[in-house]
Amino acid sequence: MTALHQQMDAGFFSYVDLTSKFMQMLSSSKGKIGVVSSISAKFGLSHHSLISSNQFALQGFFGSLRQELQLAQKGVSVTSCVVGYDSTDDVNSNAISDSLPNEVNLVQNSAVNATATAIIKAVTKGTHQLYYPRLVWFSFNVHKFIPGYVETFFSSNVHQSHRPAAKSAAAA
Repeated sequence: MTALHQQMDAGFFSYVDLTSKFMQMLSSSKGKIGVVSSISAKFGLSHHSLISSNQFALQGFFGSLRQELQLAQKGVSVTSCVVGYDSTDDVNSNAISDSLPNEVNLVQNSAVNATATAIIKAVTKGTHQLYYPRLVWFSFNVHKFIPGYVETFFSSNVHQSHRPAAKSAAAA
């Protein structure tokens, strides 16, 4: 359970606390909130139970906050950004890149600058949802209609060494 508490403290409660502390300033300046998460925020994947629970909570909170702010006519926008793997030195030098088939690597790993630019543009425009790159959007939408296909695809193509640093809920 300690791993779950640490994950939720770092990846959920810290975001909620920070947003709460700056809400008055955000309201008076008609500010913008950008929340970045991974595809684990949209559907669970094997060996990702802790990060998925964290990301689901993050998406749920900020999705609800977006609606509450709209109803209250605060003028604060909330953008949910769901991103795939970025092509960073860490990703390129470890088993993540080696564990994915080449066709997935070419589509899924995007340049950090391109991802950052997409996030900045979406938050600046006040877009509700950003899925980047397109494989993330495609995966999310296919999952709505054929959930087993996407889960099987990711589970069978992501090697065991791709597990996040935190343990799964079963191991916690």
